Amino acid sequence: MLGCRDKCKQVEILITIWGLWTARNKLLFEGQSKRPDDVATFVRSYCLELHIIQDRMKPKLHRATYWVAPSLPFVKINFDSHFKQEAFTAVSGVIIRDNNGHSLGARSKMNCHIASSFAAEAHAAINGLQLALDLGFRYVILEGDSLSVIKKLKSEKEDFSEISALIWDAKQLSRAFSLCQFRFTPRDSNKVAHAMAQEWTSSSSEGIWIDGAPESITTLAAADRKQDVPS
Repeated sequence: MLGCRDKCKQVEILITIWGLWTARNKLLFEGQSKRPDDVATFVRSYCLELHIIQDRMKPKLHRATYWVAPSLPFVKINFDSHFKQEAFTAVSGVIIRDNNGHSLGARSKMNCHIASSFAAEAHAAINGLQLALDLGFRYVILEGDSLSVIKKLKSEKEDFSEISALIWDAKQLSRAFSLCQFRFTPRDSNKVAHAMAQEWTSSSSEGIWIDGAPESITTLAAADRKQDVPS
């Protein structure tokens, strides 16, 4: 039996062969020449997207389907992103709440030149940490529904993926807190941050709310708070 690591490597090899075959056909039949760097970028991005899809398809049994409040003295930073592949942009959604579920700060920010949804999630994590630092919080829990990003943030190993620089930036920011924890949560319990990223339609590139959030978001957060069971 092949281990998970061996199977993942086999998939990467097959995608690489497919990428090379596609580049060869482009050259022969359309006269379009692809640089090796372009093929490598395509393969890496495709592998990352496949990995994210596989993470989201995994069964999530016995997990809360609602937001769970942090214990004192922590505040919880929930983050998510909305990636627009055709424009290579992403909107980060962040909300910070206390142990009573009240919003202490929220942020929606447009990020440009984003290569993948994987990178978009990492940018959202950075934006969340930066907002918490700007507001002066010392004990934080960073929570998101991107399992891959959370695993990388929790890992003590050096990251060599295409978002390695973003992971490094996030870890550096986390060291500025007295204590910072990273947690994965399913989409159902991250819906407020998800809505922050999805609903930001202002012409401005950024929106920041202190001690609050847009009305539609506070309504959603209040619904979360009603069914919350403190940890």
